[in-house]
Amino acid sequence: MKTATNYFMGCLALLLLCSVTADAQFSGKVCFVTPSTATTFPASSYTNADDAMVINKLVSWGFTVDVAIGGNATAAGSFNNTAAPAPADSVLAKDYKMVMYSEFMSSGNGFRVRGLPAAGPYTPISVPVVSLDNWFVRYSSAGFINTSTSSATTFINTTTNSVDFVANAPEKFMTGFTAEAKGVVLASATTESAGNYLNYCVIPPTTGQTIVPVATVSGTTDQLVAWGAEAGTVLYNNAGVVQPTVVLKKRYAAVGVMGPAYAGLTTDGWNLIKNAITWALESTTSVEQSENRPTGYTLEQNYPNPFNPSTEIAFTLATGGTTNLSVFNVLGQKVATVVNQSLSAGAHHYTIDASSMTSGVYFYRLESGRFSSMKKMMLVK
Repeated sequence: MKTATNYFMGCLALLLLCSVTADAQFSGKVCFVTPSTATTFPASSYTNADDAMVINKLVSWGFTVDVAIGGNATAAGSFNNTAAPAPADSVLAKDYKMVMYSEFMSSGNGFRVRGLPAAGPYTPISVPVVSLDNWFVRYSSAGFINTSTSSATTFINTTTNSVDFVANAPEKFMTGFTAEAKGVVLASATTESAGNYLNYCVIPPTTGQTIVPVATVSGTTDQLVAWGAEAGTVLYNNAGVVQPTVVLKKRYAAVGVMGPAYAGLTTDGWNLIKNAITWALESTTSVEQSENRPTGYTLEQNYPNPFNPSTEIAFTLATGGTTNLSVFNVLGQKVATVVNQSLSAGAHHYTIDASSMTSGVYFYRLESGRFSSMKKMMLVK
C-alpha cells in the first residue's frame, strides 16, 4: 500500500522525468485532485499509475501540475478532512489555470474540493474545471442534477467503449473528429474486473442551465460521456434544491473514461480530453500567451449583482505590485478588506462573502500602483 507521501514523491519523480514535447500547446499550472491512498478503492481497480498517465499527458501538453489530495475521509491532508480544507478560491484563482478532478475522486466529495461545508449551498471556484468523472454531476458533488442515486437515467459506468458525437457540438471539442461521427472508440482495454470503459450522466433540462452535449454512449441519445456547462449555469445545493443565484463562474467540462482504461486509451480518447481542456479554458495557445501579457488595468463589475450573500470581483493588473481591494458602505466607511498584498500581473478573481453585512448599496475600490477604480454593488437579503 502506498502512502500519501510516497504518492507525492512518485508524482514528483514523474514530473522531473517528463519533458515538454512538440505536442505542447498549453501553459500554466493545473491543480490535479486525486484520492490520497488506494484504501478508498479496491486494489484490483485502482493504482496510482492510472493517475500518473494523465499527469504525464498534462505535462507533455505544456502544463505544470500540482497534485492535491482529496476524496479520503480520514487520511491526513485530505480535502475531506475538516482539518485540511481545499485551497482557498483566491489561491486557485491566483495560481492555477484550471482544476482537474481525477476519475478516482469520491463522487460525494466535490464540495470539499471547493472548501465548503457538506450542507452547501455551493460557491463554484473561479477557475475552469475539467472532470474525468461523470459521477460528479450529482448534487452532493458538482451540483448539476438533483439526485445522488446512480441508475441508467442518472449516472453510472458502462461496458461500452465507444461514443457517438452529437450534431452541432462545439468546434473546439470536435478538433480531430468528424461532426456526427458514430462508434468512435475511446478505450481499447480495461483492467477493471467489471469491464467498464466509460462512465456517463443524464442531465435533465433545467431552467438556468446551459449544458453543451458533445458525445453520448454509442447507440444512445442522452447518456453523456463528454459534455460541457457554460459559465452562468445554475447549480443545486446539497439538499437537491436549485440555487438561482449560485452559478458557474467558469466553464466546466467532463469526459468520463474509467481510470483502469487509461492504459488502453486510444488516440481519440486522449484527443477528446485535450479538446475538453481547450474548450474549458476558452483559449488557444496565442490567446493564452496574450493573457499572460496584460496591457492595462481593469476592474470588472461584480457578478452576480445584486447578490446574496456572495459575489465575485475580477480585475486585471498590468504590472505586479502591492494591491488593495476594499469594500465601503454609503457613508464611506470601510467594511471589508478583500485583499491587501503584493500580486503578480495578470487576471485575479476574489469572492466576497457578505453574510455578516446588511442589505444595501456598497462600493468596492481597487488600488494598485497609480491605478485606482471604484464600482457600486448591491446586497439584497
